[in-house]
Amino acid sequence: MQILKPIKAGVRGHSSFGIWRPLPIFWPRPDGDWGHAAARHRGVTLFGLPIDALNPTLNGVDTESIRLATLPIVENSERRSLLMLMAEYFSWLGYTDIRARLPGHPAPSMLSGTLEDHRPDLTCRQSDSRQTPLILETVCTSELSDPRLEHRWTLLFSAARLYGAELHFCVPSWSEAGPGDQLLRQRLERLDVRPHRLWSV
Repeated sequence: MQILKPIKAGVRGHSSFGIWRPLPIFWPRPDGDWGHAAARHRGVTLFGLPIDALNPTLNGVDTESIRLATLPIVENSERRSLLMLMAEYFSWLGYTDIRARLPGHPAPSMLSGTLEDHRPDLTCRQSDSRQTPLILETVCTSELSDPRLEHRWTLLFSAARLYGAELHFCVPSWSEAGPGDQLLRQRLERLDVRPHRLWSV
């Protein structure tokens, strides 16, 4: 097994969410009931602003990238390799209820945002006394500068904050543009996305 190098993600302090962030989400509850975000209903406001002002329209959204983000199995081979490695490692750590976008695994539940729907790469519960939920996102080298992932990452971060989960990212240790963890951290900081941990593989 490859050596995994955990990197603590930097936290730059609290700041309010920008009006562009797609905060409202759906999240499956343990009993199977689906909670809903009030922002799905027209006329409801967040922070005193109409929902239409909080989110851009769907015009120009890349529907193919959304389709790929919701598939039960990851198609990108590099990303799938990262995900397989982390799923095996989390299983070795004793984590439970592992759901991953991999063959032979149950798929994670879908998250529905006001702009786009996304399926996390992996969800599980950690082996601590609280069985803290964990959301993992894998990022391959070709995605380190892909702007289409910004809505996905903010949605995952919003879900983690709302439900007390830890958000982890896994990235290759090196790319042609430089260290993968540094490049990803810079992008996440610009989005005000604060993961609990970055894994450099």
